[in-house]
Amino acid sequence: MRALTQDQVRAVKDLQSLWPDRQIVLVGAAALQRFLEMRQRETRDIDLSISIALEEYPGPLVGRPGWSPRRGHAHRWDFDGAVEVDILPAGPGLLAAGKLTWPDGTEMNLTGFRLAFEQSVKLDVAPGISIDVAPVPVLALLKMVAYLERPLQRERDLRDIALILDEWPPEDDDERYADQVLRLGLTYEQIGPYLLGERLARMTGAVEQDLVRRFLTKANDEDDPHQMQQHMIAVGPPHWGRQPIELLMRLDALARGLGDGSSNGGGSP
Repeated sequence: MRALTQDQVRAVKDLQSLWPDRQIVLVGAAALQRFLEMRQRETRDIDLSISIALEEYPGPLVGRPGWSPRRGHAHRWDFDGAVEVDILPAGPGLLAAGKLTWPDGTEMNLTGFRLAFEQSVKLDVAPGISIDVAPVPVLALLKMVAYLERPLQRERDLRDIALILDEWPPEDDDERYADQVLRLGLTYEQIGPYLLGERLARMTGAVEQDLVRRFLTKANDEDDPHQMQQHMIAVGPPHWGRQPIELLMRLDALARGLGDGSSNGGGSP
């Protein structure tokens, strides 16, 4: 588990001072690094979602010392020349609409972002400074959404999802060894993906679960036009040895967990 850098912490602290009464949630790879080792993946960038309307953005960031907008990217900023910060407005109205339409007409799918706010956990990032962080199942869902929206540009999301399927939950997590889990007859490698699917079923609704199933269908399709399965195997953890079975058995367990969680009454409105 990797801590935020000093520059990332300073960026977070400054944003919290600008929107003190709005929830700010850390998402993306920097959030994932708070829960997983991710030895093969490093990022100095941070992705944040703020509970504000589009009309309130960029608001106080305009002219703020240390902050410079990236040309051609309404959501992307440089902080003190040290950190690239992606900021996504996601107030209640935007979440209800399920999408964000930037002034230039570019659309971003917000499916799953309500869960980033509802399910977030508060973590200390420095003495006296904490931030809400989206948990791993929510991060997995958001990465599935991002990949399905732009499969030609989001290979890094496949890498992160593969890492989640391989590393979450940690080996010392008691849930891995619960009697009801061990009775399922899963291999050790399948337990994490199964728990991920079950957790997603418990926290998501029909729209979000349908999206997870779309992702699974695409990943299991050897003839997928975007060659998703082949790409995911190629960017998976090195110890998979680029063997399709390593991915496929994890996807099967994820689907099983999603189904079991749904049939047991999981899901939100």
